[in-house]
Order: sequence, then structure tokens, then C-alpha cells
Amino acid sequence: QINGAPGSNDTPGNLSFWTTSDGANSATQRMTIDSNGHVRTPYQPYFHVYGAGGATAYNQNTVIVLTQVSVNTGSNYNTSNGRFTVPAGAAGIYMFTFQFFPNAADTFRVALRRNGTNQTNGYISGHNSSMGAGMSAVSGCMMLSLNEADYVDIVIANGDMSNTYNGHTGFQGYFLG
Repeated sequence: QINGAPGSNDTPGNLSFWTTSDGANSATQRMTIDSNGHVRTPYQPYFHVYGAGGATAYNQNTVIVLTQVSVNTGSNYNTSNGRFTVPAGAAGIYMFTFQFFPNAADTFRVALRRNGTNQTNGYISGHNSSMGAGMSAVSGCMMLSLNEADYVDIVIANGDMSNTYNGHTGFQGYFLG
């Protein structure tokens, strides 16, 4: 059905798409194009997490678990194990970004992983990100085609890293479609 469903209160000026299970009495909104032309989907996974204050040391092969949540639409990022898991019905293309703010002259690689396999390696060599010494940081960005139940996390792939969080270390992901 277009622009409304049985018993719906669709906002004037929006174009909404709905699916019905029995054709008459129940419907689920799947997508809306609002009056500004923005496409909105009610079940679009998105997360933005970051680290809490305090120094943390990470060794090689350590998954980075960030526990402070700005947004976790669908609750698909797990603050216990550091994984984003693709929910049922949301296979497709995702955009991920991450950034780290080391507080010591470390040499390390941070990898974005899909199902435990490295996809990309951001690299930083012997830099100190203290404000007096400059702003060296490692970051990465990648689009991935993911299936239902695939998971994505970030890990120290090589070397060791000392990190002072204070909100500067983050990990984000967004379902593109």
C-alpha cells in the first residue's frame, strides 16, 4: 500500500510504503520519503559507540570493546564483546568507521574484521597524540557487503596500543541498503 495503511496516521506530505500480512487489518511501515525528500526506514541499523575515560592498554589480537553508546538503533552492537551483528532481514551494504587516539609512542595496526577476518588495517607508527606533541591518530573507513548474522568488530592486529579514551576512540556503523 502507498501513503497509508489501515488505521494509519501518516503525516501529510510524506510518501510511505507499508506491507500487510492479511491484506486488511494489520500493516507495517517499511519506508517513508519525507516532505524534504529524505528516505527513512524504521528498522535501519545504526550505531555509534566510544570509550569511557581512563587509560587502557591493548595487546595484539585484542578486540576493542567500547561501552559508551551514543546511538544503537536496533541494539545490534554488543557492549560486552565489541561486536556489531547484522540482524535478520538487514543483509546489505554497511559503512563502518573507527578512530583511535593513542597516548604513547606506539606502533600498531588496528583492523576492521568481518567474522574474525581482517578487512582493512589502519596503521600508526611511533606517534604520541598528547596535545603538546600533535594529533596523531589512526582511523579507518570501509563499506562491507554483509549477510544476516555476520559480525564486525575492531581489533589490534599487530603491536600494542596505550589509549586514553575520554571519548576520542570510537566505532560507528550504518546500514546503507
